[in-house]
Amino acid sequence: MRFEEEPNSHIQQLQVKLKQLPAPDCLDLTWHSDHVCLLTDDGSPTTIALAKGLTERGWIVNILHFPASIIAKRSVLPASINQVVLKDLSEAHLKQQLAEITNNYGQISAFVHLNPLTLGVKDNILGCESEKSILKSVFLIAKHLKKSLTAHSRSWFFSVTRFDGELGLGQKQSFQNPISGGFFGLTKTLNMEWEHVFCRAIDLSQELGDSISAELIIAELYDPNFLITEVGYNLQQKRTTLVAEINTPLPKSFGGKHSRQLSADSVFLVSGGGRGITAQCVIGLAKAFQCKFILLGRTKCTHEPAYAQACVDEKELKQRIIKNIQAQGEKPTPIKVQKQLKAIFGQREIDETLQAIVQAGGQAKYLSVDITDAVALQDQLATAVEHFGSITGIIHGAGVLADKLIEKKTEQDFENVYSTKVNGLQSMLACVSQLEHLVLFSSAAGFYGNIGQSDYAIANEILNKFAHFYKRHYPTCHVISFNWGPWDGGMVTPELKQLFAQRNIDVIPIEVGTKMVVDDLRASVHEVVQVLVGSPFLPLSGELEPELQTYRIRRKLTLEANPFLHDHAIGGHPVLPVTCALAWLANTCLPLYPGYKFFSCENYKVLKGIVFDETLANEYIIDLKEINKSQDEVELNATIWSETTTRKPRYYYNVRIKFKLQIPSMPVYGTYDDTQDEALLKLSSYQDGTLFHGPSFQGIKRILNISPERMTVECVLPQLDEKQLGQFPALAFNPIAADIQFQCMLIWVRHFYQAASLPLLCQKGEYYHSIAEGETFYVSMEIQSSTDNKLVANITSHNKQGQVYLRIFDTEVTISQQLNHLFVPSYAHDSAKLLPFWRNFLNVAEWPGEVLLSALFRRFVDNVVYDESAKFDSIKGKSVLYLANHQVGVESILFGFSLSALTGYPINVVAKAEHQDSWISQLLNHLYSYPTLKNPELMYYFDRDDQRSMLELLSNIKKVMIEEGRSLLIHVDGTRALSCRQPVKQLSAVFIDLAIELDIPIVPVGFVGGLPIEPLKTRLEFPAGYTRQNYYLGQAIYPETLKQLPNAERKTLILDRLNKLAETTTKSSPPNHHFEQAVHLCMKQMGVSEVRAVLYKVLEEATVHNTEVRTLLQGIHDGYLELMNSPEGRWLGELGLWLTEGKLQINYN
Repeated sequence: MRFEEEPNSHIQQLQVKLKQLPAPDCLDLTWHSDHVCLLTDDGSPTTIALAKGLTERGWIVNILHFPASIIAKRSVLPASINQVVLKDLSEAHLKQQLAEITNNYGQISAFVHLNPLTLGVKDNILGCESEKSILKSVFLIAKHLKKSLTAHSRSWFFSVTRFDGELGLGQKQSFQNPISGGFFGLTKTLNMEWEHVFCRAIDLSQELGDSISAELIIAELYDPNFLITEVGYNLQQKRTTLVAEINTPLPKSFGGKHSRQLSADSVFLVSGGGRGITAQCVIGLAKAFQCKFILLGRTKCTHEPAYAQACVDEKELKQRIIKNIQAQGEKPTPIKVQKQLKAIFGQREIDETLQAIVQAGGQAKYLSVDITDAVALQDQLATAVEHFGSITGIIHGAGVLADKLIEKKTEQDFENVYSTKVNGLQSMLACVSQLEHLVLFSSAAGFYGNIGQSDYAIANEILNKFAHFYKRHYPTCHVISFNWGPWDGGMVTPELKQLFAQRNIDVIPIEVGTKMVVDDLRASVHEVVQVLVGSPFLPLSGELEPELQTYRIRRKLTLEANPFLHDHAIGGHPVLPVTCALAWLANTCLPLYPGYKFFSCENYKVLKGIVFDETLANEYIIDLKEINKSQDEVELNATIWSETTTRKPRYYYNVRIKFKLQIPSMPVYGTYDDTQDEALLKLSSYQDGTLFHGPSFQGIKRILNISPERMTVECVLPQLDEKQLGQFPALAFNPIAADIQFQCMLIWVRHFYQAASLPLLCQKGEYYHSIAEGETFYVSMEIQSSTDNKLVANITSHNKQGQVYLRIFDTEVTISQQLNHLFVPSYAHDSAKLLPFWRNFLNVAEWPGEVLLSALFRRFVDNVVYDESAKFDSIKGKSVLYLANHQVGVESILFGFSLSALTGYPINVVAKAEHQDSWISQLLNHLYSYPTLKNPELMYYFDRDDQRSMLELLSNIKKVMIEEGRSLLIHVDGTRALSCRQPVKQLSAVFIDLAIELDIPIVPVGFVGGLPIEPLKTRLEFPAGYTRQNYYLGQAIYPETLKQLPNAERKTLILDRLNKLAETTTKSSPPNHHFEQAVHLCMKQMGVSEVRAVLYKVLEEATVHNTEVRTLLQGIHDGYLELMNSPEGRWLGELGLWLTEGKLQINYN
């Protein structure tokens, strides 16, 4: 598969980082009986498990054993599996054995290399000859498999390494064999050179079991996605790949390892530094820091001959060289002339470099040496080190090219390219005892692969992996590996520049690249190890097979993999949005047609929705059938279905999809109506129950206008990355952006019919351009027809200038008031009452605390449910004693926050005195200390061992409940072991007497989604696994009932009601691993506790921010907060310091 640079790109520095991937889909395929899968033996049980697993699936497996001198232990396999033992690793022997396998067992259509875990070399990481021998052998095997593998429509070249399961970028597990990184460069290059061969490099955690490892490899072999070339699986089987994204520097307050700043005392050892691009970077560093440089190169140091001096014209200089050769009685052949000319120009360039460094204020010395010869290098360095001082940094810029397709490569090509990059670095490191800076000049060829540069890609990927390895072991060293694209200079001739321009490949100007090196080494915080300089590559389209193809692809759906679907629940159950189903189909097609882009769909039918309940199928099947195709476009029919328990098909979605090589330019929507209705602008469709969508889908910010004929809304997409979107990433198009169009139909139906709606059909949809993160856009809906049971509309998403992003035509939804009870926001019943109540109660127009409390409520509360027979309405506006089955925690605060608004009565929470210093109390105290607020004192603390404290508590309770109209929440048992799992056995008679005395009802409360038992000091007070909780209210028990019972029976009745409530409400939400990962990343970046990270992330995802909260979030992100010197400003600064644990820099004006 070949790649091109993304059009209209600019020179930029991209950070190489891990990106989480969903589990691979499974392509239905048939293994041919006369084809062979060649599998190398790594000497571990993984080989046995993989061979067995493939054989059970019908594959014909042959095992290739390396010589005992390389891998001493061979896997013991069944006699039914053919095996070949290599006597040596010479190219001739490898070629012979591959031919014999083909002749004896069948044509090789799959090759899987299992690299041994480690060959035990620790002190000579880059010099392990066994590792190198295996790598070169696989390189040569690939060379001689080219004809066999490219002869089939589906063939495989896989390499499997054992780094850390995170492609060398993991933080928890170390690895010892960066040379194995070469397999990634080789595999990615073959992916470009061999268009129809499925090439992938896999990195498995060393701690994964053999059978699990085999299953993961097999799952990758069946993956239909050709575009992914490398994946990793860590111990938790989290699947990741590497991407290059815009490098966002960490705020200064986020911590990080600091290195010593460059100065005139810094001494760099520089390979390839006498000439070319590396020399220009060295000159730039000399100008910035006046460092010292020991430059290494192959050019011999000679004095310029007298005949060449002062001659700058190349033609004239050639004539002088010819005359000099003739004067010596020799024949001036073109080779001799060019050799002397090159030597003269080379020496001049070195002299110019040395002179430029000195003029910039630095010092430099040039040594002519073979950097792969460690002994010679050390000998020559002795004098330079004595003169300059100890070497503090290395810049490795040397490299050799031998560009050829792999089938034309030679062993010598491999050695020349490999030794300069890898052995050269090894030699330089051997000369230095302690480094402050390690700068590696790698190449985009290593990160992406590149046609004709398989050996160069191998060497550069080893450098990349070594950079991560070295940083892991020496965290205070500033390590950076620059993966350069082509530079404007050196080998890039005007002709090559023109060729690059035709392919939209940016050439790096010398001044731009040099500045990047200087700026990177100027930084004191250095967390980024590998950067790509250039633009992202996109796949080039290849030749399509002339016959119309069909594909069958399988997928398992889980809520755990798609947590955002909790925000799209109907009737209490998450439901797959129709736009996600379409994105699923389009995304599945993308890797089948590299270079093509999704453009349109037609006749999209919703036959049955996918609901995440007991009806969820074990497996869903996509059938793709090509209808017609050309080199410009491909059209397919796509269906999603599953099999019932009786093996009958159940159909869900059907659509006709079109892909194009070039998407037409954005059309202009000419009837955009931006009229604003002031009454509509104040509506909040997500809060008032019009829409059921949770935060992940909340993109509508304002309804501008609505009429029987049309509607316009203003939108901003919620910030969701591909990890959060799980199995439905925004690849072909953004499914959330498309879902907003259907949300508009629901708003319109609610407005005019007071009913709910469900999608039925979309006659046509077109996609032109993505919507940028944070960009304001508009959705205009034109009504085509409407009846009591159906709405048909055209909907267009566009910018303010009318340029169309996406549009759908003749889209139908059903209208039914019978659906109303299902379309209730899962995260908050009557949520629209929360903010108005609290603003009224606190007598404030707007309060930053409400944003945080609302955000916590949306993140952690699923439902507030009451027993219908309890006649909940009858206890609204009254004092109530709530008795809960759980200890005080954040759930008590959120319960009180929500139920206070739902009942119209503020709720006071009673807690033990030991909780007075908890983070919850600290936070609430600060929130209620806002300058325009008076603390409402909603928390009461008591010392259970102090009788006076108890009496004072009861006195206060009676006062607020009688005089101030408050309700009360008390937890009847203080052990976290309960958590709705064990019956409550204890209840103080004081509370029963209190209810009777004050003539107030007792309402039992069940908190579902319990918390783990932890010491108070380390307690998070958030639901375990960051699940959402449910709050259940049981039947009210009135004083009249209690008075009729003996004292003992009163307690029995209440405990019975409380425990029965817990028995019927044990179901809780699954853990939210994506939010948990976001929290842990925040902890690492900000250097704060988990509590603070949770609060920050919850605030960050809030859909509504007031000015103060926006200022706070931006300040925390930047690490610097600038505030007015006012009570409000100082309050916000104190909150920022509390959230960041004092790490925030604040300036008061």
